Amino acid sequence: LKLQFLYLIARSRHRLLFGSTMPHPPHAITNVTVDGCAEESAVALCMDVEVRAEGFVPSHFVPLLPHTVAVKDVEVTVDGKDAAATGAHFLPRSGRHTLLVEQPGRYRVQMKFATRYTSNVKQGVDIPCLESCNTVLNFEVPNQAVNLTVNPQLSHAQEDSKITARVAPTPCISVTWTRDETEPLPTPHSIIGREDTDETSKSVSERDVKVKEMVVTSSQDVQHTIGGGVGAPRELRVPLKRGAPSDGDGGE
Repeated sequence: LKLQFLYLIARSRHRLLFGSTMPHPPHAITNVTVDGCAEESAVALCMDVEVRAEGFVPSHFVPLLPHTVAVKDVEVTVDGKDAAATGAHFLPRSGRHTLLVEQPGRYRVQMKFATRYTSNVKQGVDIPCLESCNTVLNFEVPNQAVNLTVNPQLSHAQEDSKITARVAPTPCISVTWTRDETEPLPTPHSIIGREDTDETSKSVSERDVKVKEMVVTSSQDVQHTIGGGVGAPRELRVPLKRGAPSDGDGGE
C-alpha cells in the first residue's frame, strides 16, 4: 500500500508539471511457455514468449535470454504476421539475446535451444527463463517412470513421465526427477537378454529352467552368462529330467 501511495503521488506531480499522466512501460512480457524434453546428452527446449510493446520510442530493445544460451532457431511474428517487414530483429546486445522492435504490437518470439544437465546423474536441469506473471512449463522424461519436481511453482499436474506446471515469476526454473519406486521389476526376458562382463562364466542350455528370486524362469532353451568375479558367488541350479543319466553327484 505504501508503494501504491507513493506511485499515486508521483503520477499526480507528473500530471501537474507536464499536463499528462506518466507514460506506460515500453514493453511487457505477458506470457511465457516452455516445452522441455530430456534427451541422452542434454535437454531440448522451446520457449514461446509473448511481448506487448506500446508507448515507446522507436528502436526499442527487449532483452530476452542470456547470451550463454545457444539459441538454435528463432521465429518472430507481430500480430500474427512475419515481423521482418516491421523492422524487428533478433540480435545480441549487452550480454543477452535481444529483440529490436520499431513499432507497437504484440510480438511472439519462439526460441529453440538446449541446456546441459546439472550433474552426470542426468536427473535435473536449470532452465533460464523470462519473468512473467503467466509462465507455464511442459516437461517430459521419455521412456522412464519418474517423479518430477518443479521449483518455483504455483501448481502442477503430472501424468506418467510428463508434468505441466504454472511457475512463479523467476529468471530460472529448476526441474529435478527421481525414479518411481513403484515401477515393476524387470521381467525374466529382460534378465535373460542382459550380458555380464565378468571373467568367469557358465553356459547353460536346458528346458524347464526354474529359479526363484532375482533369477530366471523360462519354459524354453536359454543361453545365459553368469558372472563370477567380485561379490558374493551366484548359483544357478538346473534340475535334470527324471531318468536322465548323471555324472555321479546325484543330478545337480
